[in-house]
Amino acid sequence: MHPRIINPRFLIGAVHTRQFPNEETDMEIVIAGRSNVGKSSLLNALFGTRKMVKVADRPGKTQELNFFAAELAKGEEERRSVRFVDLPGYGYARVSKDQQKAMSRRIGDYLAAQRHRLAILLIDLKRGPSNQDLSAFDALCDVGSAEVVITKGDQLARHKRKPALSALQTRMGLARPPLLTSSAKGFGIVELTERLWCLTKES
Repeated sequence: MHPRIINPRFLIGAVHTRQFPNEETDMEIVIAGRSNVGKSSLLNALFGTRKMVKVADRPGKTQELNFFAAELAKGEEERRSVRFVDLPGYGYARVSKDQQKAMSRRIGDYLAAQRHRLAILLIDLKRGPSNQDLSAFDALCDVGSAEVVITKGDQLARHKRKPALSALQTRMGLARPPLLTSSAKGFGIVELTERLWCLTKES
């Protein structure tokens, strides 16, 4: 029986450290990536919903840290609490320099507290990792455990996926190929949920 995520709920869109939720949880997971990489869609796929996480009508619009609470469940008895933190996306030119600085400060304050168990950096397979993605991954690794997950896997032809994953793995210096997901088609979501379940067992 595969684990699943149940009872998701939005907690707060935080712009100050004092707004970060402090309720006890088994694990806190960071979701990071460039604007328009599919963070909201992936979270909705994990939650089994379409509207829990709002998809911004334009890239770069979301500027707060959005916290969501949920439970990881396996069978009827085993349940573990988990909190997801959706960080503002980066790499969108229309955001002003002042806004960029404010967002960077919020993200830096959060990561410096080292509250999270894992940071997941999302990368669009078709676009590949940008220099900003590489810098973001280095920064996440500096403050804790971090992994790369690929989004929009369905947008690349099947015969091109494996070479693209291999090239990405080499460029980013990853120990193993990253997990390939598609929120639109649903593949990779079960495997990602399994990974999160295993993490709660390790913690």
